[in-house]
Amino acid sequence: MKKVLLSVVALFVIKTNTNAQVFSIGNGATDIDGNYYPSIIINGKEWTETNLNVNHFNNGNSIPNVQVNADWLALTSAAYSYYNNDSATYAQYYGKLYNFYAVNDSRKICPVGWNVSSDQDWKDVEMYLGMTQAQADNTSWRGTTEGTKLKSTIGWNSNGNGTNVSGMNCFPGGRRNPNGNFSDLGNEAAFWTSTGQGSLPFLNGYDRRIMSIYEKVYRLGESVKGGFYVRCVKSGTVNLNELPSQGIEIYPNPSSEKLKVKFTESLNKKNILITTSHGQVIYSGKIERNDTEINVADWQTGIYLIYFDGVLTHKFLKQ
Repeated sequence: MKKVLLSVVALFVIKTNTNAQVFSIGNGATDIDGNYYPSIIINGKEWTETNLNVNHFNNGNSIPNVQVNADWLALTSAAYSYYNNDSATYAQYYGKLYNFYAVNDSRKICPVGWNVSSDQDWKDVEMYLGMTQAQADNTSWRGTTEGTKLKSTIGWNSNGNGTNVSGMNCFPGGRRNPNGNFSDLGNEAAFWTSTGQGSLPFLNGYDRRIMSIYEKVYRLGESVKGGFYVRCVKSGTVNLNELPSQGIEIYPNPSSEKLKVKFTESLNKKNILITTSHGQVIYSGKIERNDTEINVADWQTGIYLIYFDGVLTHKFLKQ
């Protein structure tokens, strides 16, 4: 029977809309064990909206569940655990805590066609939510309120609930320390990236942490023996800044009423096609003059793909 890791995005979509939602719903993903993960699309990238909960690599090999603290500390290979080794209480809500060896294993732990989110993937989201490039490149606590935008709307201690306008729905599932001890349930959401720090063999990997008492996002290299949660990103998706503009500007972006198309070079009579993130055609025609205006007031909130002469050049956020 297919297992579904709990999603809360659908339950809070109305509340999220009142806080300037900046994501749309993706098609989801299913891992080798049959676990289904809802997904969201933010800044053109599709992310799993819940934490990874897989028991096997994609080649069918088992990932060991290591419970004893001393055994966890001694590991030099892939392993996972549940918080407090209690799958009955925590598996549905938080998924599994993996060490960095599992994250970087060539047998791969994300569903086929998906990858463990990289340090750059997280930076892309953070900058889309308001960080500058300089802030994103820093370590320790960075940014302003991006952590609040990443947090779930429930579950946090110390009145630390977030707005989840990002759709990332990060729950405070705590972590497992390199010595095997568990800590910070209700206070912290901790995630591995796929990016190692330094040179091989990696002793540390870059992580992301969000805490109940902070609005910022933490980035640092942590011991590969630590146990953190994992989010996956669909292969081949790109962020807004990675698309070729072809000398065309669209503005304002995001917008709730009008979308204007302006040629920044001597271009004219471009064929334009606008679709939803799932491929449904919303608008098509030919741009006959510069500074063309398109009415988007009746469009649903979400991300739209814009093609000029058959080439995907822009992504547009309808608020």
